[in-house]
Amino acid sequence: MLELSVGEFSRRFSSAVAQNPRFQRIAIIGEITEIRRWKDGNLNLVLKEGEAILGCFSFASEARRFPALREGLSVRAEGSIEIRPTRAIYQLRAISITLVGEGKLAAEIEELRVRLRAEGAFDGSRKRPIPAFPRRVALVTSNDDARADFEGRIRADAPYVEIVFFPSRVQGKGAEIEIAEAMDRASRANVDVIVLTRGGGSSDDRLTFNLEPVARAILRARHPVVTAVGHLRDTHIADEVADLAVATPTAAAVALAQEWRRAIERLQILRAALGRSYGSVVATKSQRSRDVGLDLDRAVERFVRRRFDYVAGMERRLERLSPGARVAQWRVGLARANGRLDGWAVRRFDRYAARLGLTRAALDAEDPTRPLARGFAIITKDGEAVRDAGRLAAGDVVAARLSRGTFDARVETVHP
Repeated sequence: MLELSVGEFSRRFSSAVAQNPRFQRIAIIGEITEIRRWKDGNLNLVLKEGEAILGCFSFASEARRFPALREGLSVRAEGSIEIRPTRAIYQLRAISITLVGEGKLAAEIEELRVRLRAEGAFDGSRKRPIPAFPRRVALVTSNDDARADFEGRIRADAPYVEIVFFPSRVQGKGAEIEIAEAMDRASRANVDVIVLTRGGGSSDDRLTFNLEPVARAILRARHPVVTAVGHLRDTHIADEVADLAVATPTAAAVALAQEWRRAIERLQILRAALGRSYGSVVATKSQRSRDVGLDLDRAVERFVRRRFDYVAGMERRLERLSPGARVAQWRVGLARANGRLDGWAVRRFDRYAARLGLTRAALDAEDPTRPLARGFAIITKDGEAVRDAGRLAAGDVVAARLSRGTFDARVETVHP
């Protein structure tokens, strides 16, 4: 049995590995799980396969020739196995690293990213603003849930937006060509913005959005482009060259419809406020109208009353000046004059009647025939009244006048 100290064992094992040519030029394939870059440019990696791990070390001069490395990539590391006796560990002195499988594809994607960045394709100054109120939206995607999600949300938030659908496969061999052709058709259409989307999927499913034909179609599009690949963690080249990148088809619809939704909400608020203001104005104007109506009614009433009074005054004046009025006045005057005349005549008649009565009474008193009514008689002789019996002689013929009638008589005896 061989008995060695720890140091001796480490030295002998290191010498045995160093003398074995198989370990001096060896290539090991594994997945990078750890990366550590030192300030001097040296590089430490940890490769893993299942439970097995292998440390790798490279100097800065060697690491500068390596492709872009990140955790999760599968690589082929070439170098030699070396033992560090002081620590009793072994590692790969990697002098060359290349990507394999997905790693190779990732390198190609990274190389495309570098070229596009050098062209300024990722610059913010190149990117176009998304219209706040798009009216027509071109949708480039497959006829699946992504289309349904996008269109459903747009119709809910912005029903006035028209969606023009450009179908295309979004995964599989040749899908990048179909997407580029659909993007070109959408670019020629009369739209405001183009949406390129899909409903998530694995990294293999989303590989199409990291390929150059898709990136070039986005860059040459005539309208702003929104990408929504449907994955929350990874950023694709299509997202980097797009004018706006969001996570999901629904998020793309929300981004395009948000101003429409705000405008509709604002419009509803303004409509409600307008309704309230209109009601208030109508109420105020109605009250004012009623007040003005009352004032107007009173003013009209006063005006009409004044007009009536004026017209009545004019009518009265006209009546006074009219021939009929004059005749009526004359008639009234005549009636009054007639009345006065009648009164005067009556008074004069009464006065004259009284005087006549007095005169008659005086005459009656002087009337010689009045005593006849009391039984006296007037005796005349030869037509002369006999006042003295001495003038008569017996045998004279006399006439006697009575109150009624006369008779003749002969004097028989005289008594003087």
